Amino acid sequence: MRADLLGGLSKAQRAGGLNEALKHLAEVNGVDTNIAIKAYCLVETIWVILSSISDWCIVIGDIDFDAELRRSLKKLLNTM
Repeated sequence: MRADLLGGLSKAQRAGGLNEALKHLAEVNGVDTNIAIKAYCLVETIWVILSSISDWCIVIGDIDFDAELRRSLKKLLNTM
């Protein structure tokens, strides 16, 4: 699930329409509603864990990039 989808489902939850939103998500994706509910719960749990990390450091290993591209990617990824 993308972050914007999770945000939309969170808004639906606050507005009291989470069940309807999950039913729609399941229907659009051709899956059972229980699968959509399980996926939402799992993604929400992962989001809570990852959002609690405040000191990210992404290291780009031995990928065949030139030095400037490596620095740019590292800077971009560590400021997201």
